[in-house]
Amino acid sequence: EKRTAGALSRMRARRPRAIRAPDDGRPDWFTGGAGSRHPGFQGAALRAEMHGFHRQFLCHCSSATVGSPGKPQHGTVPRVNPPKWSAVPSFRAGAALALLLCVLAVASCADPEAGAEAKVSGPESVSERPSKVLRAHLFADDAEGQSAFARIKASFETANPGYGMTFLPAAAEITAEDSSRLVFVQSPVEEEPASAEIHTASGAAAIELHVADIAVLRAGESLTAEPAIAALVFDVPDAPDDGVPKAIRPDWDPDITDVPGGCATETGAYRRILLTWLKQNGPYTFHGLNAHRVRITDSFTHYHPRDTGFDEFYLVQMSNDADQLLTSYHAADIESPQTMTPELARQLFDVHDIRAGDLIYLPRGVIHRGLGGVLAQVITVPGFRPGAEIGVDHHLLAINEHLGLQGEEALPYNVEASTEAVVR
Repeated sequence: EKRTAGALSRMRARRPRAIRAPDDGRPDWFTGGAGSRHPGFQGAALRAEMHGFHRQFLCHCSSATVGSPGKPQHGTVPRVNPPKWSAVPSFRAGAALALLLCVLAVASCADPEAGAEAKVSGPESVSERPSKVLRAHLFADDAEGQSAFARIKASFETANPGYGMTFLPAAAEITAEDSSRLVFVQSPVEEEPASAEIHTASGAAAIELHVADIAVLRAGESLTAEPAIAALVFDVPDAPDDGVPKAIRPDWDPDITDVPGGCATETGAYRRILLTWLKQNGPYTFHGLNAHRVRITDSFTHYHPRDTGFDEFYLVQMSNDADQLLTSYHAADIESPQTMTPELARQLFDVHDIRAGDLIYLPRGVIHRGLGGVLAQVITVPGFRPGAEIGVDHHLLAINEHLGLQGEEALPYNVEASTEAVVR
């Protein structure tokens, strides 16, 4: 705990600036929101390489001089010495060509990073890095909040063809569509649940819906609710089988009980599996989307591989001031402790505050770890494939030992998960 607290206090100086939703009288359960950031990519190595290339190229333009060899002059046109036999037309053409080539070379020096996004400083290239973490506060009805959700929607749907995502802030009716949908209820916050009906070809089925419940709408089915509900709706390409009920209610269904594991391994952890990949993990299976509601106090640090893993969402439903999310884009670097440098170690992680009402998108490949006690629906697409949760805490411990990092300089890690490689 001391190791984690020290490292987190050091990282807070670099954490993203919070983006708060305006205070509009909603209860504290829904207040808050924060921005997120991802490590900036530096182009120092690329600039040095490009400058070296242009210096070599300019050596062939014997009639041009551009500053001193070690200090290329940006934004200036090279001086071209007049030709000795200026009356010779062929030489004039050659000199003009030399001048043109030199000008183009110097002009490209002015912005050496343009068109070269695939090359960055550090061991990993952009093409090897996962997509960035995105966050939206679902109840922020200003332009900033709407734009943040639109970015998540676009990124998720591009990465997962056949899926769709919509947020409905106050839905009294969800009309029928050709695809199946999973409706994650985020309100009402009253003590009493909403009275709802799912309308099918054979009639209407009455259900109750409260925060954390999932309404399952198959193709052609619609829903009405009183009072209106706020809901995050996923369109899925495949229909759940008949064993999945019309409403999945983690706090009301006697078949759903606490199952410690994953991000909450402590005894007595609140972790209720709503939709699972394997039958032995929960009563309702579906390979199009999985979800469990969990209180995350100190999860292990892990990621899901880009080729065999899954995208993940935190739909935050309760929070406190201690809740945080650590993320990193440097899986390949972390998994190579012996090549880690002190400079890179200091910028491995970003620290994000978490607030109720947040939707956080964690694409495949992003390392993450939840802390503090956040209560969230953890949603994965397509699902919790076995063997696709790769722990890195043993690597973080090895980096600390390799670099001699102690106290506030040490990288935070989950002690329980650091004794050996963890794959779940």
